[in-house]
Amino acid sequence: MLGDKRWIARGCVTLGLVTGTAAYSQADPAGWPDRFVESFETRQAITDFPATMPWSQAYRLQGALVERLMPQYGPVAGYKAALTGPGQRQRFAVEQPVWGVLLAQTLYPNGSTIDGDFGVAPFIEGDFIVRVGSEAINTAADRMDVLAQLDAVVPFLELVDLPVRSEQGMNLPGLIAGNTGARKGLLGEAVPIAASEAWMQRLGAIEVVLYENGREVSRGTTTALYGHPVDAVIWLRDALAEQGISLKAGDLLSLGSVAGGMHKLGRGTTIRADYHGLVDDGTVSVSGLVE
Repeated sequence: MLGDKRWIARGCVTLGLVTGTAAYSQADPAGWPDRFVESFETRQAITDFPATMPWSQAYRLQGALVERLMPQYGPVAGYKAALTGPGQRQRFAVEQPVWGVLLAQTLYPNGSTIDGDFGVAPFIEGDFIVRVGSEAINTAADRMDVLAQLDAVVPFLELVDLPVRSEQGMNLPGLIAGNTGARKGLLGEAVPIAASEAWMQRLGAIEVVLYENGREVSRGTTTALYGHPVDAVIWLRDALAEQGISLKAGDLLSLGSVAGGMHKLGRGTTIRADYHGLVDDGTVSVSGLVE
């Protein structure tokens, strides 16, 4: 896992985040990062976040929020891409995905019981994580070279919360500033992968089926991830590089939702995601209990 210094040195400085300075106060007169932290703690929605804001400013607010969360939830474990599905981007009226940060203490092992007393209206997604095997991914020139720098797929049940609520509908600046809804998640067992045409094809055709209390609620395939998981990795790598962030071996890259819905998750719910086609001899699953 990654230490705090990389995010502060490469993320916050590059994004111009100097928390607590006069310059930062002028850029953020409403104290939005503190408002997000308060929303996390009180589970109260934020209803007055601006509906329009430059993406650069929203990412600066995200960086400041992550700084505030790291003492309790850090270090940085990796990054997530959101809105990698075409329907999701259409819902937010954008042409490209957005990204956020995964913190280590928000990620739980397979089979864990998770305290469900969090969030304004949390929901689950059957997501798809790949693990970086080498720093050479930062300069990989083509899709197969990128695949060669990944060493595993990790099934991932993400518990998402979007605290910004707006009568105008989806609030993209609020999504970015709120760290793309990242709150908690369950990690399955890592499945080793290799750089081959067979794995390239397999990764693009995995089906994920999501269950609540044994009842299927959603299913989808990895074509939802920017067309193919490797293409989602390339987008995320390049988006992070624009902010001066380089990937390291061991980084977890969550590539988006394959199966999921935005209905509120109730407490006392068993959750499970089955991954079909990831291995030859059966189904790989990740599960837990929201209590």
